[in-house]
Amino acid sequence: MKLEQIFWDDVRQPRGQVDEWCRFEQLEAGMPCPSFRLTIEESWSEGKEMIARITATTHLDEEGQRFVAKHPLWSKDCRPFLLWQIYEAFWQLKLMEADFGAPKVFKVGLQDSKRNSLTVVTITAEVFYDGKGSPAIHLPNYANTHIYDQLAKIYETNPDARPSPDWMDQTKERILREHAKAELKITRERELRLRARPVNNDPVTLFIDETGDLGFKSGEHFYINCGVLVKDSRLDATRDAIRNVIASNWRGSVPQELHFSSMPASKFVAVSDALAEIFLREVDDAICLSAINLDFCRYLLRCEAEFNRTQERPIQTNIAELLADENSHPGRKLLILTTEELIAHIGVDCLVAGSNLSVVHDRKHRNWMNQALEKGFERSKSAIQLTSSQIYDHKLCPSMQFNRVPSETEPCLWLSDWVAWEFGAWMRGAKLSAAFEKAKRKIRFLGFGERGKKVQFDGPGGRELASYPDRPREIATIL
Repeated sequence: MKLEQIFWDDVRQPRGQVDEWCRFEQLEAGMPCPSFRLTIEESWSEGKEMIARITATTHLDEEGQRFVAKHPLWSKDCRPFLLWQIYEAFWQLKLMEADFGAPKVFKVGLQDSKRNSLTVVTITAEVFYDGKGSPAIHLPNYANTHIYDQLAKIYETNPDARPSPDWMDQTKERILREHAKAELKITRERELRLRARPVNNDPVTLFIDETGDLGFKSGEHFYINCGVLVKDSRLDATRDAIRNVIASNWRGSVPQELHFSSMPASKFVAVSDALAEIFLREVDDAICLSAINLDFCRYLLRCEAEFNRTQERPIQTNIAELLADENSHPGRKLLILTTEELIAHIGVDCLVAGSNLSVVHDRKHRNWMNQALEKGFERSKSAIQLTSSQIYDHKLCPSMQFNRVPSETEPCLWLSDWVAWEFGAWMRGAKLSAAFEKAKRKIRFLGFGERGKKVQFDGPGGRELASYPDRPREIATIL
């Protein structure tokens, strides 16, 4: 088996033609719906060595067994029902890791509240090559290909398991009635939200700075985007207060701006304490979006899968090819996507609050980085409209503008520089300062947790507070 470097310097993966096999077999007998196991195996086409194996085993509780026993179709053959349960489990989980020589097992419980029944799908993933990493098993690929193939085989060998045209019409009519009833309720709720949405609230300005690595030398490297929001009515007071920090802490050779990466250690405590006071007094909101490269890439795979949810074909999962760029390196698309993610998240908040949004980012020395920032800003508008259609049933977006300015001309950028530097230092193993500990109660910490899900934490190293749905978007088409 030939292993090649695919993305990071220390990770190797199979590269070339791969064969796949799938089988669906019964494990026990005697019940209306016995346990079945779906097995999918991948092997190297040339040498026939095994690459990976994924199994999904089903188990129904007593209520589930009774439901199947009374069902007009599934009482004759429960396999289609079980395959759809596996399909739902694959899409719910989306990603699994599997280390060489160490199978990973995950149980997904599918609760049917109408029937008070539970189906447990146990998914096991194994890999048989040592690529010095943890391969991500992309389950939607199997859901959208092999499960459909297995259903076709069942209907071919057992035509009685296939729904009749009458049953299909009746079921479709019932589903449409239920959908119309639910949609009426959702539409009404959206109308009420739209009417209650405030307008012409105080406009706000978002100041963005970042720290970390765009080079992708290691999957453990990270990139942090920090956004600090200040109401426009408080901008002048905030700028004057920050300039006074320099005037109070420097004599003689006064710097033009505050950069914590080059600040003398003797001044750090006094300056950070002063900025924390300004931060708590003047900042309206702040977000730290931290992305360990590997976790963020998993999140992108989840989004790519969601974009292709209805496609009956393999979904592109090679993150190197998704981020490939003929005119630059993968870091360009990473910068576009992290910028989009941060601005879209805050933009939705501004939309709900009825505030217009200005975005200010420090000007970069490299042209490709400036172009990537602008591209991320433009993409964020579409992302906001997508979320707005789900909230209000209208594609709305707050009035937004984007400016790149030299950091020495905008003191408010020094606040986001401080927050990003502190959090970045903590990611590298340093302790958080007392000033940051005070200020962090005004900061929302977003990251990408287990299997790439976007989550909010209560602070660096803290517990998970909330998770967010995967936003459908196609990564490979970013130009």
